[in-house]
Amino acid sequence: MNCPSTEEIMDYLRGAIRPVTGLEVGAHLATGCPACAEQRQWLGEVLAVTAGDRSYDFPAATITRVVEWYKEQTAGKAGLIRKLAAQLVFDSLQPSHLAPVRSGMAGAGAAAGRQVLYRAEGYDIDLRFEGGDESDDEDLIGQILPGDRPPQTSDRVAVRLLRDELEVAASRANARGVFKFARVRSGTYDLMIDVPEGEILISRIATARAV
Repeated sequence: MNCPSTEEIMDYLRGAIRPVTGLEVGAHLATGCPACAEQRQWLGEVLAVTAGDRSYDFPAATITRVVEWYKEQTAGKAGLIRKLAAQLVFDSLQPSHLAPVRSGMAGAGAAAGRQVLYRAEGYDIDLRFEGGDESDDEDLIGQILPGDRPPQTSDRVAVRLLRDELEVAASRANARGVFKFARVRSGTYDLMIDVPEGEILISRIATARAV
């Protein structure tokens, strides 16, 4: 499902949600969606404070107004996120390579799979798809190279994998900027990378077997 509304997350935390909707909300929160995780934490803190302080009995209308205010604040922040479109500069499956591979993630003799290099706002994003012989699934291994920025710029950066505008997996880069999505079904995906300057979007990238 798409991101649940703030009211649905609140009802889920309070146990006041329809069973079917509750299952959908719980499944979505389990994906680790950063925006929904932030709302879940904030609303959980609100509920914990109100439950622990018996000197006040907040009416439902008051809680609703607080939720509406929070939605307005988060909506304003989301609108300020810069969208950084990534440009393809290297593709190992193209007959003419546009640029040399910067990363040491693949050896010179690696003919299997697909390796691509994208560039956005001074960042290089090195991606490689690797698959087994007996499965339609592939592993996506990536590295975020921060150019002339400090190495820690890409540490713990959130990375999301989407298909048909739906998030199918989420990960975070390690101290070297490396991240991995294991057993990705062959197909075409979008990749979203949250960096301090904004949100890098790699659109319509095909796995090795889908090219």
